[in-house]
Amino acid sequence: MAAVVDPECPACKATERQMSNIGERLSSFNIPYCLLMLNRHTSASEYLEYARSLGLESTAFVWRTDRTSPPKALTEMVIPSHLLLDRNGVVIEKWPGTHQDPVARQKMINQITADARKHLNQ
Repeated sequence: MAAVVDPECPACKATERQMSNIGERLSSFNIPYCLLMLNRHTSASEYLEYARSLGLESTAFVWRTDRTSPPKALTEMVIPSHLLLDRNGVVIEKWPGTHQDPVARQKMINQITADARKHLNQ
């Protein structure tokens, strides 16, 4: 599972607990959870500090836009988004965005983790 984030995004900052909850639940299913940043304005060190602040035991990646541009599908995606990938990096399922209402965010956490677990059993 990859969470596409931007440390400068207000929605990402507001939903840090949502990402933590998803990461914790996925780890109980042995599904790796990583963060992917596409932002061109935040330095890699600032991004990694942001990733550490979430308190997740996950890997964090910074897309090096100076080497290769990310695919258009990623740059046009709602931030934050979650992507379930197979072992070859193919997107199996996606969950875009978040919600400002904590109850709705909890429903999103439940849906994302239930869908991910369902894919494990296929």
